[in-house]
Amino acid sequence: VGLGAGVLVVLAMTFLGRRIDRSRDAQRLLTLPAVDYHQDGDGTAAKRLVRGLLNGVGSGELLVCPVGVDAEQDALRFVDWSREQDADTPSERVRLVPEPTATVIGARPGPGETAGLVLVVPRGTSRQLLADSTALLATWRPVDAVVVVS
Repeated sequence: VGLGAGVLVVLAMTFLGRRIDRSRDAQRLLTLPAVDYHQDGDGTAAKRLVRGLLNGVGSGELLVCPVGVDAEQDALRFVDWSREQDADTPSERVRLVPEPTATVIGARPGPGETAGLVLVVPRGTSRQLLADSTALLATWRPVDAVVVVS
């Protein structure tokens, strides 16, 4: 009985502990830039990330994709917040796209049409979902950064 209980504890810790709780977890998992975004905070790191992508190589839209259907509200709030941050940037340059499966089915952006692709991940998302979404989107356009929303 003791050995069986020990095995169950180890399995539970293994599967329950694999969550994204902060940007550092996403950054280590994907080796991509990741920032935390708190809806109540000032969002300095997220603001720098958005500005850097919009002013970077591409002159097109910054695409914001939720990691899954459950993350669409967080992604929409992040898009609205991003549009309000810089008065010099037209709001149409930041656009919400559907979750990864629906996005990949859609038309592939042409060269220069996108400034970047940001994946929005709510705190507590499983690492497997984040890894799968990133891999799926890579067939359409590689993810440039991750925003962990709390």
